[in-house]
Amino acid sequence: MEIKAQEISRVLSEQIRNYEDGVQLSEVGSVISVGDGIAQIHGLENVASGELLAFPGGISGIALNLEEDRVGAVLMGPSYEIKEGDVVKRTGKIAEVPVGDALVGRVVDGLGQPIDGLGPIESSENRRVEVKAPGIVKRKSVHEPMQTGLKSIDAMIPIGRGQRELIIGDRQTGKTAVALDTIINQKGKGVICVYVDIGKAEGVMLPQEQTRAERYQINQRLTFLIKGIQEGPRGQQIIVSRADNDLVKALFRREVPEVASRAVEIRQIAREPGNRSKVAVSSRQTGVDPVGSCVGQKGVRVQAVINELDGEKIDIIQYSDDPGKFIAAALSPAEKVEVDLDETKKMAKVSLPEDQLSLAIGREGQNVRLAAKLTGFKIDIKGREEKKEEKKEEKKVKVSKRRKKTKK
Repeated sequence: MEIKAQEISRVLSEQIRNYEDGVQLSEVGSVISVGDGIAQIHGLENVASGELLAFPGGISGIALNLEEDRVGAVLMGPSYEIKEGDVVKRTGKIAEVPVGDALVGRVVDGLGQPIDGLGPIESSENRRVEVKAPGIVKRKSVHEPMQTGLKSIDAMIPIGRGQRELIIGDRQTGKTAVALDTIINQKGKGVICVYVDIGKAEGVMLPQEQTRAERYQINQRLTFLIKGIQEGPRGQQIIVSRADNDLVKALFRREVPEVASRAVEIRQIAREPGNRSKVAVSSRQTGVDPVGSCVGQKGVRVQAVINELDGEKIDIIQYSDDPGKFIAAALSPAEKVEVDLDETKKMAKVSLPEDQLSLAIGREGQNVRLAAKLTGFKIDIKGREEKKEEKKEEKKVKVSKRRKKTKK
């Protein structure tokens, strides 16, 4: 075969003309640990919260916990296929899923990808997974009834569309059967039902996150605060708490619409878990009573929080930017409180009538101790003698009451 120099030069010139710079830059990291569906990744300094990450084997993840030296990502696939040292790449896309009528009747995974074998979902719109939910006040009220198809429930319990936490009970009591029967009964009624299988997760409550007064039992239903993910002897563990102050804040956010919509703000919490808490609240909207909103009509709202905390007492007080007024309110139910402040040393000298001392100090000093935690001041309480004029007035009131009794 004869090789011509002209032919070689022609081929080389064409390749040079058609050459395109195909270099692609991508930020990558490496997996340092995996456990309970969570991967800790080193690198990815510029990753965004909620961004999709590409793992080996076509597995995706969502970056959620961003720290200085590592990134925590939730794996949207089998975690046993990911191992230490695997390369993780950024996609530059925030996690989003398809929405619309095309999803009706389909089975999808956590990222909205079909897993029912019926082909791709032809949807014209996508929405982000992490979005801010509308406030409770802005939501439409429950006004339309919904039949479950179970006569015993429909006859005794009126259920409306939009209600939440309707099926609560112990394990193996038929909760799933009630839910599925309700879904089947909605056929042909214009109701779109979504069944979500979230799987199971095991949480760990450390001794310091428990309350001393509580005794935990098997199959007991409790509300916990998820504090985060922590490295343990068996890998990563979900840490839950019953003693954290944020649990009280989360419960008020759930039970009080004004707190959820941020019309009322919880400013400070002082707590002795399982025994008593003091909660300081303030209003961010004119015309809204912060204390009354949290207490509720006949104490219904605060009682719901107390029940969730297994009878822990809760004092709700009005927050004030004036330290003197704030300390006086924190020492309630004591009255006639006079406060002398030393703001440089964060000390407060409190004087009040002798008959109010026990209320201000509380049982074993609990009331004043919580007030000090709430306000950040060291509180020194002393009793004072009432003025003679006040005593005379009290005597006059007593004498007049006696005369009325004798007349009767």
